[in-house]
Amino acid sequence: MKPYSPGSTPWSSDASNSSTSANRRYLAMNSVGYAWCVKSPENPHQTITVSFFDRSIQKDYHFTDYYNYDLCSINERAVLLGASGYDVKSKVDNATIYYRNHDSEQDSWERKIPLLKNEYITAISLTNVDTKNKYHNDSLIVVGTNFGYMRIFNAYGVCVNVLKTTPIVTIIASSVATIFTINHISNQVYTFSIIDVNQDYKFVQQNVLLPIKHHQDPSVPLIKGVFFNEYNDPCIVPGYDDTLLVLQSWRESHNSKWIPILNCHHSITNTTTKKNWKCWPLGVYDDKLNCIILKHNNHYPKFPLPLPIEIEIKLPIGDYLTKKKADPEHEEQEEDEDNDVDTAQDKSPEETFLRSVTMGKLISDTLNDESNDYDNDEIMEKINKYMVVFDKSLLMMFGESCKESKLNKALSIAKMIRSDKALVAATKIAERMQFMTLAMKIAKLREDLVSVEDEA
Repeated sequence: MKPYSPGSTPWSSDASNSSTSANRRYLAMNSVGYAWCVKSPENPHQTITVSFFDRSIQKDYHFTDYYNYDLCSINERAVLLGASGYDVKSKVDNATIYYRNHDSEQDSWERKIPLLKNEYITAISLTNVDTKNKYHNDSLIVVGTNFGYMRIFNAYGVCVNVLKTTPIVTIIASSVATIFTINHISNQVYTFSIIDVNQDYKFVQQNVLLPIKHHQDPSVPLIKGVFFNEYNDPCIVPGYDDTLLVLQSWRESHNSKWIPILNCHHSITNTTTKKNWKCWPLGVYDDKLNCIILKHNNHYPKFPLPLPIEIEIKLPIGDYLTKKKADPEHEEQEEDEDNDVDTAQDKSPEETFLRSVTMGKLISDTLNDESNDYDNDEIMEKINKYMVVFDKSLLMMFGESCKESKLNKALSIAKMIRSDKALVAATKIAERMQFMTLAMKIAKLREDLVSVEDEA
């Protein structure tokens, strides 16, 4: 189990410059930005550069690294670096972490992390900054080791807690101080835990089996991405199936479940000219995956890094991708165009229905979470939007079933409709197609719905 930071890559040679034998690697990468380091035989110390996707907010900066940092975490305000102590050649007596604000080094600090024999740091994390949250507008720093020790520091380097868990693979922390860890139990067995700092470090979920495994190709990473969405639901993209998973109902003990909401590979390989393209996930926001497109069958991002793109969430329930035949005359041109990804997909009412249910449930869980400091009006607006999409998609499925004269299927769909307005529309569809018995059954469903609402 090697030290791991979300978005990190192995060392690679600098193929863009034949005059140097320097190696480069990304230490960490997310929707905010990325940190990368350069090492050359001529220089005993590597250099680290911190870069941002939105350079109007922050400017890139770089510095010399005297500790050979191999772990990193970035948020909007600062960068956290760590020398894990994993490589004995690094000559680190004790592992070191270093915290630095992007704007200045005034409040920067570093400190040693005590290690036992054969122990090393496997993961470090900065909580995302939520400027709207009056209780957590400063970061927390979390450090985990292969022995399962977890230390939590405040933004000024004060250790505020120490915990002991199973061996830690990686850690991410949200803006409301929710800590998500991936733990290693045995060769192919991994678990996750969720700790709520606000509730005196209560384990909301503890050592729950995680549905990931190693790919048969050892060059494929175990984890391609792990992050929180905007409502602090943990998300992960395992390497073996390249599918974006979001954790639902995790606030309820013994009820968490992983929901696949996007097959990352299929979402970008919708033509034969793109069959070797891959997706490198960065984060999820507003029902879209923010990611980097990898071409030429690469498993990891190379240098220079292309600009991120956004892909709409599509639940993998059927083959509804728009298939296009490749034009041999334009195949080479398509391959050379940066970020040329056609994410247009056929609208599937069944997928739209299931997506509205899934995403609506996630937001409803957030609304019922008293520890979250969100704009409830904004959340309710999103829930109402999903309700409208829910009814429209069911009506589309109902109409298609009527056209195919599958009346039992149409009735089963009508039973899922939850609004009087949509039931009226379904009745009109049935009457227009002269399925009067079906129309009468839907009218009865409407009467039952109205009576339930009256009793409420």
